[in-house]
Amino acid sequence: MAKTDWSDEGLDRRVAAGLASTQHAAHVKAELPSPRAVEVAPADVVFHDRIGVQLGGVTLDVRHVGGDHSADASVIFVEPDGVLFLGDCLGASPEGVLTPESAFRLRDVILGFVAQHYIEGHHEAVASRSEMEELFKKMQLAETAAREGLTIDAPDEDTEYFLEALKAGHTRGQVLHRHSRAAGPRELCVDSVPIRPQARALRTTRHEVGTEMSQRKT
Repeated sequence: MAKTDWSDEGLDRRVAAGLASTQHAAHVKAELPSPRAVEVAPADVVFHDRIGVQLGGVTLDVRHVGGDHSADASVIFVEPDGVLFLGDCLGASPEGVLTPESAFRLRDVILGFVAQHYIEGHHEAVASRSEMEELFKKMQLAETAAREGLTIDAPDEDTEYFLEALKAGHTRGQVLHRHSRAAGPRELCVDSVPIRPQARALRTTRHEVGTEMSQRKT
């Protein structure tokens, strides 16, 4: 990330090379108008899988969830307020790919929290639990349509987004399957290959928080 060229020209080159979707480039250009300077600050706290942060009478449960959008994606559950910050974990990859395996694993993780309020990274509104459950129903509908080649009549914006991303996910899965079959048995032995980074980083601003951080072992 720190070495990535975030200029308009750099974004366009990644789109042309198939490393980013046109939507991804458009979002970056809209949210960070050119000329833009993107600085990735080094992490001052590194955690594995999960960390607890005590902020007076509030506890933050920060949990790594990964996903297609970013392998190091984490969510933050705020107790006792019942608020779950999702970031961009439900989004597609920069290439516009959302795989069913990742999408439905995240659904189960997110609904596993006893949250009542959900905040996504690029949404202005705070969603209720019933609204999140409805969103995941749209995801399920889109996955079925993408897998079986069905047409959804008048899909809303969320459903259309999931449909296009999941279509790309199914296409990638088919390509990888064909490549693995052609490669032979030796290419299929990937157990020793690290799929995700073993450590995730959380950057904090200590002078703003003004409290000590404590790591909860789980």
